[in-house]
Amino acid sequence: MSRPLRLAVIGATGRMGRALLDLLKDDARFELAAALASSSRLGEPVYAGEDGLRFTREWPAAAPEVAIDFSGPAGLGAALGHCRAHKIALVTGTTGLDPALQQQLDDAARDIPVLRAANFSLRVAVLRRLVRRAAAAL
Repeated sequence: MSRPLRLAVIGATGRMGRALLDLLKDDARFELAAALASSSRLGEPVYAGEDGLRFTREWPAAAPEVAIDFSGPAGLGAALGHCRAHKIALVTGTTGLDPALQQQLDDAARDIPVLRAANFSLRVAVLRRLVRRAAAAL
């Protein structure tokens, strides 16, 4: 078996971040390199979460291979610069991007692999496919 893929989850304390962390803990194909989250208190870089999981505002010394971002526009902006500088692939579901951040994301895609989707819901994906088929039939 090949070694696990090292992942960083950005926005780890949000709904999607927590869902990802739950999936990752039982999947040997992946290794959680970092669970990044914002903190309302500056100077509180690390805190313990449920199940002893530790969240941080700092990137790990050993860079992950892929960063998965479900934070927000500010978090994505910060992550994007780090990913480009360290050649880390980026998957993001962050919405509400302004034109400048969208341009930064487009520019980053020339240097690193980037996958952006506004909705990762299976139901929404199925609905989109059905609407395309219905539109083509009509």
